[in-house]
Amino acid sequence: MGSSPDGSGQTRLTNTPEWEIFPTWSPDGRWLAFHSDRDGSFDIWAIPAAGGPAIQLTSGPANDQKSLGLVESGQTVDILKSSDEWSLIRTPSGIEGYVLSRYLTNQPPAKSRFDQVQEKNKTLTAQAAGLVWDYKPDLTLALHLTHSERHPQAAELYSDGPHLAVRRYEIGDDRLGTETANTVDFGLRRSGDVTWRASIFYSDFKDYIFPLDSGAEEDGLPVYLYRQADATFYGAEGEIEVPVWHGADRGVNAHFGADYVRGKLDGGGNLPQMPPLRLTASLEYDAGPLHSVLGLAWYDEQDKLADNELPTDSYTLLDFEVTYRWERWKPGVLLFVKGSNLLDEEARRHSSPLKDYVPLPGRSFLLGIRLARSPAH
Repeated sequence: MGSSPDGSGQTRLTNTPEWEIFPTWSPDGRWLAFHSDRDGSFDIWAIPAAGGPAIQLTSGPANDQKSLGLVESGQTVDILKSSDEWSLIRTPSGIEGYVLSRYLTNQPPAKSRFDQVQEKNKTLTAQAAGLVWDYKPDLTLALHLTHSERHPQAAELYSDGPHLAVRRYEIGDDRLGTETANTVDFGLRRSGDVTWRASIFYSDFKDYIFPLDSGAEEDGLPVYLYRQADATFYGAEGEIEVPVWHGADRGVNAHFGADYVRGKLDGGGNLPQMPPLRLTASLEYDAGPLHSVLGLAWYDEQDKLADNELPTDSYTLLDFEVTYRWERWKPGVLLFVKGSNLLDEEARRHSSPLKDYVPLPGRSFLLGIRLARSPAH
């Protein structure tokens, strides 16, 4: 059996003693489906029009399976009845018949998705402008305006499975479009014996892309859906450095800082994984090759939560570091000792997707030596 769809160029494609009846061409003319009992019962097979091995499409003891036609990939059909193996469908032309359920999908056709990717790969733009004004010899004002655009990432578009690194089941959305942000940033900086800086910012996002906890579970993992909505970010940060004591070649400086950021959806609600208010303080001692620092950081609780998000408690981290650079041996040896979370607090960083599973490390110490290598000549 075999020919071209218009009946010309007849070529024998099969040569078996079994019955092979009811041939039907695929819409693109590349395949020929037929009814055959070559496997012991009448089933539907398909063979390339150019020749090659036949592929069995159905399997079963029934003998009432007849090829009514081939459905083109990407064609929309109505599902009248469905099971794990077979589904009864109706084509736009009104033909009703069964197809294997695994060939049906609610996703757009591959060609359509490819066209969407091509659209998402179009050239984007970014612009920035800044103004710096030396208002006084020791005081500087700065204003920055930025406009940025970004394409959605592959994971945001096509994820559909466990993301074990962050312990969640992620589902992307290939309908996501370009994310756009407009930001204004204003800052002050003072130099001198006491130096400080402070800045505020405001960002307006159109179609901001973010993972949303759906509240459902899949494979024992929370299901996160990538979504897009207009959003607003604003915040402030500041830092001051104060000299405490200075000698001929040594000195002690104190540092104090704070930062805060807020993220909200324009339609109402909070964005997930937003860091809370943070206050910092540290003392630094320098004496030639010796450098030491004792740092304290306090993190506020975070109770401004997105849907299905859990809060985090406040915590305090106390750290220290001492380094000594021995320069008699060239190009140099650095000895260091570090201590982290000296108060051994249970600390969960709210901006981390793993905060509900793993806290930050407890009290720890690290002692080490770092050798520098001379450049090759």
